[in-house]
Amino acid sequence: MSDEPDHDLERQSAPAAAIAAPRAANVTRLLAALAAGSLGLDYFFAGIMDADPPAFIGAILLGMMPVQFGLLAIWAVVGPGRWLLRQLATTALAALAWLAIAVGVGVHPHAPPDFTEVSFRFTALVPLVFLAVQLPLWIARWLRGWRLVEASAAAATDQREARRFSLGDLLMMPAVVAVPLALSRWCDEFAGGVAANLMVAACLSLASGFATLPCLLSAFRSRTAGGGLLRIAGYAIGLGLAFDAAAVTMFGALPDTSAGWFVPLFILSMLMATHGSLALVRNAGYVLLPARSRRAEG
Repeated sequence: MSDEPDHDLERQSAPAAAIAAPRAANVTRLLAALAAGSLGLDYFFAGIMDADPPAFIGAILLGMMPVQFGLLAIWAVVGPGRWLLRQLATTALAALAWLAIAVGVGVHPHAPPDFTEVSFRFTALVPLVFLAVQLPLWIARWLRGWRLVEASAAAATDQREARRFSLGDLLMMPAVVAVPLALSRWCDEFAGGVAANLMVAACLSLASGFATLPCLLSAFRSRTAGGGLLRIAGYAIGLGLAFDAAAVTMFGALPDTSAGWFVPLFILSMLMATHGSLALVRNAGYVLLPARSRRAEG
């Protein structure tokens, strides 16, 4: 192994460091506005859908709903700072987003009479669901050491530390897993048992792997924002068409003609919003470490 510089790290760091200072404050405000907008969409979503908007608007709005949970999962796994603090903060924000959805449905005139009680019970499932969404990202971090670091500090970062946890983190890991499982047991009356909850979590984990990982790589590994956007758009459309093909194979035909474009548009909306949000983080001066190395080539 030679001591040549890591050109991919240099390519990520130099442009990001150059724009970080003038744009960091603006991007922070924009991200805060996006967070507030997401909570607003959560609260008003039931009312908007009850107004029977055009199907393509419904597909786009529905695709926007999971984005906030995917972004929180990405930050929980690869974000800067102490892991346990990130985990607690992002889980709390995920629960807040779910409560905003539940309250928005609960105050709706057509809400079921017992919806409030049921929704608060389901809030206890949020930690388990949130961990499931994080699982593919944890696997990737363990294998590749991925984490987000400010560009100005990237060159001095010891990438070997990316896979390590402090003693306190290791001691807290059993509780981080046990508490969500215990809370899911509390939801049995409404959610169908721990086995059903774990099956749902496994499905969400698989879906997360197809969504969060490509967006993370596209946002931070593409040379240009436009190139990354085109890649993730092509991937999303291809994934949606593959879903349609699987549905035709299993059921013989799609339920109706709108189903053929609804799922691709839903996936396109979800992945484009995720990619765009991560691109804002990159523009704020963060890079994804470790960069792809060319040291072993040639």
